[in-house]
Order: sequence, then structure tokens, then C-alpha cells
Amino acid sequence: MGIIDTVCADLRTFVPQFTSLPAIVLNTHGRLELVGATQFFGMSSITKQDEPAMLRASRSA
Repeated sequence: MGIIDTVCADLRTFVPQFTSLPAIVLNTHGRLELVGATQFFGMSSITKQDEPAMLRASRSA
């Protein structure tokens, strides 16, 4: 299941209501309010230029 922009919500309890497939997060860009919950999922993707912002968000949460 693909999730686009996790926002700052922990979606781990929400996603299993819809699928048993693993979730892959696709971040459109690195703004904190869009990548804030990416850290809760095992696989994610973001553009190379926005990767530092996503990593900062993961460390601060």
C-alpha cells in the first residue's frame, strides 16, 4: 500500500484497517508537516534534495 505524505500523524494503527500489505511512504517533498510520521514505516521514498529535511524530521520526533 502506498501512502503519500504521512503528515504528522502516527498512521500505523490506521493503515491495517484497509490492508494487510506493507506500507510504502512516498513523500512529495521534505516539509516537516508532510514527512513527520515517515519514521514509523520501514520503507519510504523522497527526492534527493529533500532527503536532509526528512532525516531532520525523523530525528526530532
